[in-house]
Amino acid sequence: MALTRPSRALATLLLVVTSTAVGFGFVEIAVRAFATEPVYCAADGVFPGFQHAVATNYFVRDRLLGFAPGPGWKGARGRRGFQNGAEYAGMAGSGLDIVLLGDSVIQSQLLEQGLKRLLTGFAVRIWNAGIGGYNTLQEAYYLERRTRVAPHVIVVGFCLNDFLPSMTIAGDRSRRTMTQNLFEPIGRVSPFWFRHSALYRMVALRVLLPRDSGSLWSADTVRRNRPVVSEGLSRIRRYAAEHGATLVVAVYPHLRADDDYLRAAHDTVLAVLDELAIDAIDLQAIYDELGFDPARLRLSPDDVVHPNAEGHLVAAAEIVRRLAPRLGITERAADRLIAERAPSGWPLRREGQRHHGA
Repeated sequence: MALTRPSRALATLLLVVTSTAVGFGFVEIAVRAFATEPVYCAADGVFPGFQHAVATNYFVRDRLLGFAPGPGWKGARGRRGFQNGAEYAGMAGSGLDIVLLGDSVIQSQLLEQGLKRLLTGFAVRIWNAGIGGYNTLQEAYYLERRTRVAPHVIVVGFCLNDFLPSMTIAGDRSRRTMTQNLFEPIGRVSPFWFRHSALYRMVALRVLLPRDSGSLWSADTVRRNRPVVSEGLSRIRRYAAEHGATLVVAVYPHLRADDDYLRAAHDTVLAVLDELAIDAIDLQAIYDELGFDPARLRLSPDDVVHPNAEGHLVAAAEIVRRLAPRLGITERAADRLIAERAPSGWPLRREGQRHHGA
């Protein structure tokens, strides 16, 4: 019996789909057998500091963000990421809401503690949404999609490693790992195919967005990911404008001697902030002006990324100066407040040193 026209069309479609699937299967096998796999993650996709957290649902997969706080995240706000939701749950709506965004530098809560020390007696609530491992674009998406606070102030703690590509959770239920993707933007990454298909990795990394085989910690990485950082900061700026919020970005340096990556990251983020007309705090310059030895400001002797309480107090003091109008005080009054509440003998900034990096 002759096939009708719809039947012939369906048969042709099935043949095309089957042939395509078989073809991709052969190509996948060929890529695995003959092509050199591109390097797509650090340490074979295993980040020891994250593995236990992932296993206990501290972080969970998120299609857009790559990963997000899960049921195991500490704090009453859970997946929203705020570590201090219970503290403010019963408070009235009056007062100033300050949202802190950033990675583990902010998640450490030391900037939060520094601000609370200086702002004791003011009607402020400080919401800590720092999430270790996030870069600027992830922070922007998180602010847009997950937070439920309409902030009066947004403070972004920018770490120089934010020019590195974002991470996602890859693997099956029995073995989930943090994987650093060498292509952006996030949200276009399929963790399943990225983890399991050599063809997917080759096309993504070698054809669509070719990458050098050199170290991620290079000035070229900063150049390539400049648009990602710029997009993240642009999104945060737009969110702040929509809510009438004051936006301040504190640029945290790595507490060690410069290299090509760190110099490029520092100069590039300040240039982006200037282009976007975002109020910037260059903490490297302030640390230098106050005469701090970088080693003194490390959270631990071998940690060059995370400042200790003293390093964050420097940032908190500068943020308070920037927020003086929203606090209802003058900048000179803010200086007196800082002098009163800072540790005895702590160096204070002089009049001519203020607003460096703005």
